[in-house]
Amino acid sequence: MDRNAFDKFLVHEVAPAYLELFARSRGARFSDSVPDWFEQGLEEYFAVFHSTPYWRTTGLQAYHRRAQQAPTIDTDFGLNLRDPYNDGLLILNFLRDEFGEQAIVGILGSPEPTFGRRLRTSVDVPFDEFLRRFDRWRSTRLGRS
Repeated sequence: MDRNAFDKFLVHEVAPAYLELFARSRGARFSDSVPDWFEQGLEEYFAVFHSTPYWRTTGLQAYHRRAQQAPTIDTDFGLNLRDPYNDGLLILNFLRDEFGEQAIVGILGSPEPTFGRRLRTSVDVPFDEFLRRFDRWRSTRLGRS
């Protein structure tokens, strides 16, 4: 394992502890309050965007290449994902690019009872607009990878 892989792995494995502390500071449990794709994708997001420059550039392109196939796992707000780690990371990458990292933090700190409502409140756009923007982002951003 080279240093890039080690650093990414380390951040990915430590992230759940921080996320749980964040959730408990708001009277919740992290893994009980978000869907699997968001939990796994967020851990991968931290590992990619907050470890080494390699993962934010070259490594991220590998995730984008995998996203060329249509996703297949349903969410509670109309988005489909194939792989909770890879596709979850890409949705979070989209959120970061389109709405800023504060949208991700907004989801984490939201008091809304369902994840779909947390997302809707955090990005302040209707779901159909969210999906249109994601499709546009995917076709332009991911199409260049």
